[in-house]
Formats: sequence, C-alpha cells, structure tokens
Amino acid sequence: VLLGPEGAGKSRIAAEAAARLAARGTTVTRTAATAAAAGLPFAALADLLPADLQQAASPLELMRLTARRLREAASRHGLVLVVDDAHLLDDASTALVTHLLRSGAARGLLVVRGEAAPEALAPLVADGSCEQVRVDPLGHEELAALCGAVLGAPVEGATLHRLEAMSGGNLLYLRELLGAWAQEGALREERGVWRAAGRPEPGRRLSEVVERRFARLEPAVRTAVETTALVGAVEVPLLERLVGLEAVLAAERARLLVLDADGRDDGGDDARDAGRDDARDAGHGSRRLRALLPHPLYAQVLRAATPQLAARVHRRALAGALAATGCRRRDDVLRLAVLRLDAGEVPGEDVLLAAARAATRLFDAPLAVRLTAAAAAGGGFEARLACADALNAAGRTEEAEVLLAALHEEAAGEPRRRGRVVLVRAANLVGGFGRWQQAEALVRGARGELAARRAGGRPDHEPDHEPDREPDREPDREPDRELDDELAALGGMTVLSAGRPQQALDAVEPLLAGPERSRRSRLRALLVAMSAWGQVGRGGTAVAVGHRLLADRAPQQELPAVFETALVGLCYAYGTTGRIAEAEELARTRYAAALDQRAPDLRTLWALALGQAGTLRGDLQHAQEHLSEAALLLRHDRSLLGVHSLAWCLGCLAEVAALRGDGPAARAALDEACAVTPEPCFIAPRETARAWVAWVEGSTDAAERAVLEVAAAARERGAAAVESYALHQAARLGRPARVAARLEELAGLVDGDLSAAHAAHARALLAGDADRLEAAAREYERLGVWLDAAESAARAAALHGAAGRRAGAVRAARRSAELAARCPGASS
Repeated sequence: VLLGPEGAGKSRIAAEAAARLAARGTTVTRTAATAAAAGLPFAALADLLPADLQQAASPLELMRLTARRLREAASRHGLVLVVDDAHLLDDASTALVTHLLRSGAARGLLVVRGEAAPEALAPLVADGSCEQVRVDPLGHEELAALCGAVLGAPVEGATLHRLEAMSGGNLLYLRELLGAWAQEGALREERGVWRAAGRPEPGRRLSEVVERRFARLEPAVRTAVETTALVGAVEVPLLERLVGLEAVLAAERARLLVLDADGRDDGGDDARDAGRDDARDAGHGSRRLRALLPHPLYAQVLRAATPQLAARVHRRALAGALAATGCRRRDDVLRLAVLRLDAGEVPGEDVLLAAARAATRLFDAPLAVRLTAAAAAGGGFEARLACADALNAAGRTEEAEVLLAALHEEAAGEPRRRGRVVLVRAANLVGGFGRWQQAEALVRGARGELAARRAGGRPDHEPDHEPDREPDREPDREPDRELDDELAALGGMTVLSAGRPQQALDAVEPLLAGPERSRRSRLRALLVAMSAWGQVGRGGTAVAVGHRLLADRAPQQELPAVFETALVGLCYAYGTTGRIAEAEELARTRYAAALDQRAPDLRTLWALALGQAGTLRGDLQHAQEHLSEAALLLRHDRSLLGVHSLAWCLGCLAEVAALRGDGPAARAALDEACAVTPEPCFIAPRETARAWVAWVEGSTDAAERAVLEVAAAARERGAAAVESYALHQAARLGRPARVAARLEELAGLVDGDLSAAHAAHARALLAGDADRLEAAAREYERLGVWLDAAESAARAAALHGAAGRRAGAVRAARRSAELAARCPGASS
C-alpha cells in the first residue's frame, strides 16, 4: 500500500513499477477507483469479473470465480493488481481485493491518499499480508536535486526556497509551477544558475485546481479566508472581530484555515509586507494563536483572485481591528501602516517612518522604500533622508545618490545634519559605485565640520532637527560625539573596502575601548574590526568577540544588518584560524535563516561565506555553486555588500574555476572582478586568483610571481593572514625555498592552527621529507582543508616511490585518493 498526500508521486511510482513488472513477464492488471462510482458494487473492478455473471449465485461465489479467472489468465510470473485511489473503492470491491490478495490469486499494489490504509484494508496490514510504504513530499535536498536535474543547472537559493514553499514538496504542484514559470519566461538561466525573475504566479491550471477548493463558501467564511490570504496570518481574536467566531470555526472545520501558535507564516509576499510579528504577546509571555491558509499556494491563489475593491475593504477592516488593540507589539505599527496604505489611506509621517524602521529590521528594503517614499512626499528633511537610506539598502544606488547629493547641499552650514547625510552617502558611494576615495573625503569633511563646531563653542544640544529616537535606543550622551564616532567607524569601513585592514583597525579600535562610546558607534566599529582582525591575523580576537556578540540579542534587534555583517567577519576568522567546520556551520545556519526571512541581502552575504569556506576546504563543486549564486545576486543588488564584495566573490570564483581546470571560466571571472572597481584597491581573493588563472593557462612562473606580489602587498597592509595564505600558494606552486622562512615567522604572528600547518607543509616540501609531508596531510585533514591534504599526501607518495619505499608510496597514494574524492573536479 503506497500512502501519502495528493500529488506526492504515488501514482507515478505505481505506474513505473507496473511497467517494469510487465517488461519482466508479469501479468499486470490496472484499475482506478473514483468518487463517482463509490456507490456501485464492484464498479472499480468490473473488468475483472467473469463475463457470465449468472454463474455466481452469491457475492462470495462471484469472488471465487474472479479469483479462478485471474489465476488462469496469469503468466508463470504471476499477476499483480494495481489499484489507484484505493481509498475510494466501494465496499464490495474492497472485499474482492482482500479476497484476491489473501487467496494468492494476485499480488497487489494499492495507491491510497492519506496517512493510513482504509479501515476495510486494515486486516491485510494487521496480519502482515501487505506492507505500508509512505511516499512523502520532497525534502529540501531532494527538491534541489530534482530541479537541477530537470533544468540542467543549479537553482539559486531564493528561487528554490520559493518553489519549496509554494509546492510544499508536492511533485504535482512543483511540476505545474516549473511549467508555468518556464512558459511565462519568469524562470531564466543567468551564467549557469537558474533564477526566478520577480514574483511569478502559480499558473492558470494550478490556480483553477486551488480555486475549486474555495468555491461556494458562506460570505463570512469567504471573508475570513480572503483576509487571511491577503496578510498571510491573522490573530484569531482579530479575525473573530471581523467575521465572528462561528465563521472562524466553520473555516477550521472545513480545513480552509489552520490555527498555529509557532510563529510561521505562509511564505506569501503580502504576509511579509504586513510585517513579522513577535512570537510572544507583549507583557504576557503567551504565544499568539493565528489563523493561516493550509498551504502556501492557497494563499497566493486567493490573493490573486480577490477583487481589488474587496481586498481594500478587508484590509481597512483589519486595520481598524488592529488599531483597536492599541498596537502593543513591536512590529504592529508596520502591519498597521501597510494595511492602511494598501487600503488607500496615508498614515502620518511619524507612523510611516516608525514602520520603515521596523521593515529595515526585517531586511525588507523594498517595503522600507515604499514607506519612506510615502513619508517623503510631504517634503520633510528627515523623511527624505530616510528614503535615501532605504534606496541605498534596496540597491537603488543611483536614485539614492541624486537625493543624497541634494540633501548634502541643503544641509550646508548645519554640521550635524550634514554629518548624518554623509553617513548614508559615503556608504552608498562605496557600496554602490566603489568610489571609496570620494567617500573618504566626505567623511573627513563632515568630521572636520563637527570639530570646528565644537571648537567654536556652539552648544552641543543645539536644536538641529534631530529625528525622534526609537524607543529601544539608548538616550543620547553627546550627539556631536556620537555622530563623530559613527563617522569614524564609517571611515574605517571605507579604508577596509580599499584593502587596508590595519589602517581600518587603527581607525575603529579606539571606538571599542571606551565605555563612554554609544552602542551604535561600537557596533559600527565592530563590523569593521571583525573583518579586519581576521585579515591581520588576529582571528582569535574576532572569534572571542563574535561569540559574545552571538549571545547578545540587543545588537541583532537594533542594527541587524551590522550584526549580520559582523558575523560574516566571525566566519572569515574561523577560516583563517583553521576552524573550517565551524565556519561552514555558521554560514549554513545563517543562510537558511536568510531564506526563511526572505532577505536577499543576507542570503548574498552567507552564500559568499559558504563559497569561501568551500574554497578553503577544497570542496570546489559546492564552492562554485554558492559563489555563482552570490555573484548573481551581487550583480543585481549591491546594497549590503557592495562593489568590492562583488570583486571579492568573483576572485574566489576565478580561483575555484582554475583549480577545477576551467581556464576560460577562470579568466572570465577574473576579468569581471578587475572591471567592477573603478578606483585602485587591494582585494585579496582577486589578487590571488591572478596566480591561479596564470597557472591554469600554463604559466607557472607567472603564477609564482603573482602570489609573491600578493604576499608583499599584504605585508605592506598589515594583512598577515592574507600574506600567509599567499605564501602557501607559492609553496604549492613549487617555490618552498622562497617562502618557508617567512611562513615560519607568520606561524607565530597569525592566530590559529592553519598558518602553522602552512609553515610545516612548506618545510616538508623544502626538505623533500615524505614522512613529514604525510604528517602535514594528516594535520590538514584534521583542520578540514581536504585539497591541501590530498596534495601533500600525493607528494609524499611520489617521494616514497622515488626512494623505493613501495609500502609507504601505496599508503600515501591511497590516502591522497581518498582525500581527493572529497574534492570532486579538482585538478590542482
């Protein structure tokens, strides 16, 4: 008995099994039960009955005659009876199937929708006559593999997540979705990665299937399900206010709504637009009971089917019910603002800006743009600055720069206002355009104006059109000092983007030392320091601070983008110190969370981190998949990471392609990485990639020169961990004599075990010592650096063989092969 939900693939499995049995000579008889024929005795099995029914004096005799007839018709391999939708069999047909199976006249393959075999078939299960096999919806990995196989290339994470959310792993729904998206042109392949453009709809055929489920509803029940579909999830008390308890109960009994208290939503766009709710009631500590649609597709189809005027009426009514509660929860203001905008109303500027801050906490940059644009329509300075900030976060950098340039001029003579504009404008220039030199000049100018203001004795608390503080922010201590500190942290970020980590630390570490600094200033400084510490070789400091950061919820709530970017610094530090497994686990966990949040900025951030971890490990296939996804997203949206991160990502991608032996792909990635930064800067992976591209193109001498140049540039910038990595590449390429001594020095300067492993490997290569090379391979394997371990073991095998030590050569060669198997496609 094949059990499972509709569309899971049970009938297809049964059909495939029947075809294979028939090909082997087994007699196969197929039939399907239907709801329409469920009231007619033996209707589903009519073709199996004897032609002359007069021979059967009773139903029992009819079953015996049928069994005899089937035995006579069976081949020597026997007969298999396949019954689709067996849960719809009439009682007489069920009794006949039971008799055929128990008498041995046939073996059976029964397809049943649901969680268990129908009661009439239960005796077959109880006495062991048949086995129940569940056919569950596809899991994430299965769905990803299937989509990749069908489309011929990997599917980027958000598209895959959307397919998984909308289909629920249901094969029928998945097939219809892919077919509809492909037909509409909404699914496109970009540089070897499939990606859905925009928010594609389910398609006409699938929509019709869903709409039939919601036909002919009572008006109040229809209102309940349409309202829930529009906003994704509605608290039951609010829904009761709108339609009454009886309508909610009726919808639940009909399984048109499900009640949920765990904080999930249906994955719909409007659900997100309505804001994410805290899981617990404010001040009560109890979880809220919410109504949702039973399947994500239902919500999307109903939203599309609800008339526009009806949708406005539903939203206006829900906004009124929510306002009546007093909007006690953290993000209720966001939900209220969106509901009113969607209902054709315009909330006040204060409400819109508070809602925009809530949207920013949820990494919903497009929604923040929508809210701030509505507020900016009134022409106020604060609203226009908030709008520019939202445009920058949404990756609409050109629009943001136009608005910020105007605000910068407007704020002339007002140092605090101008400083706040520079905080946004400099970040936009660096991230959106790669113009770090212009950004650095703006920061210096703004800090100079603030210093002149203080030197002139102007009162620190002079009214300067400061915006209202958020309730969860600490009170101002010295507004000018806090702003200057934030500008100093921004200056550190600017020089870090240019590839000068030690200079960045010199700028931001003083901000981390004093308790008098504001939390916002310290967090912005920490963002810079976490990445810089790893590059200069102080990964242990980054790890210790990162662990404290993970234990503190306040930064995540106040500046979530800063918090996440600082965690990427922790991930990088894990890598430089040789804690590869921890880097992968952190990146994998945060990537999954970004998918759940539908936050493309975060997904880009963590796809890049996963790609870097895979590169370091030597898992080149997965590294290429993650880096290709990150590069694709960064080309479309540079809001959180920026141009320099795209160059960093493409440099990693070039190295991976080269190590896989794909010279053209490596060259293309490197050329693009060089083209995206308009001003001179040192991007470590891009510079290292030059060496590997030269190597895969056949010039080992050029590759060696390139990595030695990278090491020299890294040393000049104080990037000891980068220097260690580059010098080790030189050792791999055949120049251990040039680098072994310096690697030994760096092993004492760079935190963690990885730099020491590089030094030991270089010494073993220089000495030509097979035993030490095997020891180096074991150490790399312990750290999880598989490709370097495989190379070291391979070199050991060659040296053992040259010395006539056959056993040692076989042992090391076998180990190298086992390690290389973890790095499919590598040709280093």
